Parts: sequence; C-alpha cells; structure tokens
Amino acid sequence: MSKILLSINKKIINPIISNKLIIIHYKFTPLANAPDELYNLQKEFENQLVKYYLIFNDVNELNILIQKFINNKIIIHFHNNVINLPKANNIKKIIHYHSEPMNVKLNVDNSFTKLVLNQYHCLLPEYKNCKIVRNFFSYKKPIIFNKKIKIGYYPSNIKRDKFNDKGYFETKPILNNLKKIFGENIIIEIMNNISYKLCIEKKSDCHIIIDECKTGSFHKTTIEGLMLGCIVFVNISNELLNIHEKLYQKIPPVINTKIENLEQNLKEIILLGKHKIEELALKNREIFLSYWNKEIVYNEYYNIYKEL
Repeated sequence: MSKILLSINKKIINPIISNKLIIIHYKFTPLANAPDELYNLQKEFENQLVKYYLIFNDVNELNILIQKFINNKIIIHFHNNVINLPKANNIKKIIHYHSEPMNVKLNVDNSFTKLVLNQYHCLLPEYKNCKIVRNFFSYKKPIIFNKKIKIGYYPSNIKRDKFNDKGYFETKPILNNLKKIFGENIIIEIMNNISYKLCIEKKSDCHIIIDECKTGSFHKTTIEGLMLGCIVFVNISNELLNIHEKLYQKIPPVINTKIENLEQNLKEIILLGKHKIEELALKNREIFLSYWNKEIVYNEYYNIYKEL
C-alpha cells in the first residue's frame, strides 16, 4: 500500500483551525455505491460540528485533506482496504468490510475500529470481532408502480464461488415459466451487468424484487427493494435472522423463500392481484423504515465516530 507523506511540495495548504470533526470516507472500488450512499446520507446531516468527505482511491486528495484539517479531529473511514498513515494523535481509523475475506485487508493493527455489514459477512469467522452495521439506500422520488404487475431480477453478477451464488441459473427459468403462465398480465424483467443508475431506475417501478433465494443472505438489493416500496423475495438464514432480531428487535419484512419454493410463492403473490400487492409492498416499506430509516442509520455511524 502507498504511504502518505504529510509534506506537500507543490501546494501550500493553510490549515483550518476549528472544532469540527472531519470524517473522510476512502474507497478503492465502487462497492455497489455503498460508501457513496452512506456519504450522501451523512451530508444531509452535516452541521457546524461535523463535516464529511468521500475519496475514490486518490492518495493525494487524502493527503491534502489531512494537511488542511491537521488541527482538527479526523476519522478516516476506510472501506475494505487501507492505506498506511503516519501516526498522529488527531487521526482515528475505521475499516469497514463490505466484501469476501479474500478481497479485503484483514490484518490491520488494533488502532483500527472494525465494522462489517449486516449481511452474510457478519457470520464469517474472519469478521467475528467487528461491529455489525447497516447498509443504506436513499430514494427521494415518490413511489410509482408499473401499470402491470412487474417482477424485477437484477443480479449484480451471475458467477458462482464459495461466497457468491445469486441463484441466477435456477431463478431465470422459474421467471420464464411464470411469464408463460401469466402472459401479458405481468412484466418480468431480468437484467445483469448494468450500471448502478440504470439498475435503480429499473427497480423503481417494480412490484416485486428478487434478491437471491439460494445462499441464506440478503444483499443491498433487499434494502433497495424495501425502500422502493417493493415486495422482496429473498432467502435469509435463521442465523442471520437471529442476529437481525437481536440487534433491532425486528426481522426484515420480506417473503423469506428458498429457491425450491420460489415459483410457488411467486404464483401466490401474483394471484393476490395488483391492488393487494401494492398494499402489502407499502406496508412492508413502512415496517422496514420504522427501524432502518435515515435518522437511525445516521446516528448508528455518528455514535461510532463519537466513541472514537
């Protein structure tokens, strides 16, 4: 990893002196825009006491910010990986794990506060000493449903390995069969390898979103689907549900479905009709937002920063 040098030869920075807490998010890869979503949420609550920045793999930009706020309390919130920093009393460090153990920096010293997503990652032994935190998605447009019952399936990838299997090769034929059964009464959209922006646009008028019903975990798709006002089909293991209930005293308002039951459970929901589906979707959204809204998620992270 590159090492940051606080001496900047090309440009002289006049340090700012204030009592602001400076939070700098640093990501190395897009990470499904998860750090961006958190940063955008935090910017909504920015005030005279705390200021937020987001850097995408630019050591020089980080260097400049550290120098600029050298007299302030700084927290660098790394995502998945880290850059070596000089020791400084005013800098605290977080590493936030979003991905599989082989794609992150596991061996960090005790000066780092460790966070892990409340998804399947938090069950892995490599992350057993991490604090479990929420992912986030923000959608400010009104909820508008398609004119027909729309089912969306947008896996971020279709590969299979030890940690990933979105069930693509099982789910696609199930959805194609439903299209044959219900014909023009429903819309089924299956897309992968598309941009994040397009993916959200496609999800925004769905009645039903399928995350994945194979591995026993939920993903950012579940969070997006619930906040967009969709019924979400996903398989969540009992171990993960227990952690969820312990942390939040609630479990996600989803249709918890194993892959072998997916077709039958989808049929049952479709047969409820468009009006009932929309009622249920909005009710699920309300339940989810009761414990996973922007104020709660913001305070979860802000309290971590305050402890540091």
